[in-house]
Amino acid sequence: MMSHTLYSYERLFGEAKIKNVSATVDGAQLPTFAIDSAHRSINIYAAGRETWTEADVRIDLDLPMQEIRSKFPPDFELRALFRVNCDATNLRVSNVVGIKGGTVTGTLTIRRDLFSQRAVIEAFVVAPVDDISDRILREAEPWTILFSQPPPREPAVGKKRKGRDVVQTVWVNFREPGPGLEFLMAHEREASFIDLTAKTPALYLNEGIDGYRVLLELSRPASRFEAALHDMETRRLAFAVWSGLLTASINAIEVDSDTNEVVMPDGWQGDALEILLPKMFPNETLRAAARNVVSRLADREFGMGFIQTTGQAAIGEMLGTSAVLKRHLNAFVEGRNDAGE
Repeated sequence: MMSHTLYSYERLFGEAKIKNVSATVDGAQLPTFAIDSAHRSINIYAAGRETWTEADVRIDLDLPMQEIRSKFPPDFELRALFRVNCDATNLRVSNVVGIKGGTVTGTLTIRRDLFSQRAVIEAFVVAPVDDISDRILREAEPWTILFSQPPPREPAVGKKRKGRDVVQTVWVNFREPGPGLEFLMAHEREASFIDLTAKTPALYLNEGIDGYRVLLELSRPASRFEAALHDMETRRLAFAVWSGLLTASINAIEVDSDTNEVVMPDGWQGDALEILLPKMFPNETLRAAARNVVSRLADREFGMGFIQTTGQAAIGEMLGTSAVLKRHLNAFVEGRNDAGE
């Protein structure tokens, strides 16, 4: 099972949640509008503080106390670990607080000269397990703290950032696929087949279907009908590919057994996650988003469902599926009106 694959010891099932976050910057209280609980973010620069020296972030962590009391004796050494982590500078600041009730409060002091543009605030329930101190029993969904306005993004050079670089597209007749592709014969009635088991994922398109290749390679559709059919089929294929990449890639995220840090996969799985995770969790760093995924997957009942739902929504938005559908629906309605229907 997923939870036993990721962790070799028993963890808490109930939710740990960061709430009631506040901050002072050089002694002045940060305005409430700079703290977005819905998106789990603290935005210092948006509050007009571009130059500052030190910030104190106060965090309340709600705990599943009923489960804790049922699993551990009163004298069990259970603690809350609060941490702010900056990937750009590889700097961490942490604070460990003993747990005595259902809500525990921690404060993190951040020096501006030691951090870059953003950092991630994390909170964990930890305890000694198997003679190892501070094993993570439960993690809260992380927050992001923004110190300065991010620079405009420039196109990546020499890096895989598009679907066509992650997946190769191959036209083949599924009835007579040739050596090494005999498995496609079992799918000869299908228009496409996605293979995620190879070193490089492949989308096989069945040119044995009359007109299929012509449709997908249309550069100038001759009618509204051709345009609609072309656009919807290309997005159907892209949606299926990205959904498959998401499932295969999140299962390749690992957790270091010594440090409890997430380890991103290499190759096409890492490339796919670099594209998808920022779209699924736009207010989190890539590492924080990966930990969010790992945390969700530990919930065997609802975790994968949440990831699939969030992922499919992000993929649909990325591909512009609804916008394309609406455009063709408008043309469809106009055509019916012109025909007096």
